Amino acid sequence: MPQAPSGWYPDPDFADHLRYWNGTGFTQHRQRVATATVPLAKPRHQADAPRHRAAEPRATAAATGRRWLILGGLVGVLILAAVVRVL
Repeated sequence: MPQAPSGWYPDPDFADHLRYWNGTGFTQHRQRVATATVPLAKPRHQADAPRHRAAEPRATAAATGRRWLILGGLVGVLILAAVVRVL
């Protein structure tokens, strides 16, 4: 009768374990079977949901400063173009 190849198989003594089969018999080596985690259920009602909103990302001071600099530069170019056109 052919033997099963060596490897990890369900443990005949413990349902939540695997046991190593060396090709002729089970060894003393066991490992627990990894169980899948169950995700938490979502709230059933809107009243059960959290009452706060997630904070919206705010622009950093550097980004805000760059925006004003670009806007100021555009206004300056427009004023300069108007002055040159008048002359």
